[in-house]
Amino acid sequence: MKRFLILGLVALLSGCQGWQHVKNESQTEITTSSYSVSVPKGWVKHVFNNQTTLSKDGVAVNLIIISRLDHDDAFKTIKKQSSVSLLPEELGNLFYSNIRSEYETAGLKVNLESNKPVIIDGRDGFHIHMRAIGDKGLRIGIDVKGVATDKGLYFLQYQAPILVYYSRSINDFNQIVNSMRLKG
Repeated sequence: MKRFLILGLVALLSGCQGWQHVKNESQTEITTSSYSVSVPKGWVKHVFNNQTTLSKDGVAVNLIIISRLDHDDAFKTIKKQSSVSLLPEELGNLFYSNIRSEYETAGLKVNLESNKPVIIDGRDGFHIHMRAIGDKGLRIGIDVKGVATDKGLYFLQYQAPILVYYSRSINDFNQIVNSMRLKG
């Protein structure tokens, strides 16, 4: 997670295109060299290389990250790699271990609540649902859906405080996941 926030800050400070509102149409298509997704109106977006960051009410309130990582870079915190030969459940467990390690350094305790299969653009993937609790008691819901291909690990991550915001945008997240089309 830290690497995604750092990449976002670097993009903003280096003069790259900043946050943009999703147009007033019912949906806007976002296309990168690795994937495309449809985003419902009301969200703001920031696209940098193969990562798209979305928020509806501010990144501290709700956040969706869409990205593709090379297999060698997928789980840097726990020094592991992703692979198309891994079962979706194994990828989900590795993703959970990696995010737990990253978030614990920021003072959040993360618990895995489920690791289930999911289909992303016709491919077998994983869906992990986690809950994080901050040192002051803030509870955050985190959903990650991902799939490994020959090109790398693709994932979509949604997080928001459980009180009010999580349930408000989970349907938008699922709609974005269902619209994802992988390239290559």
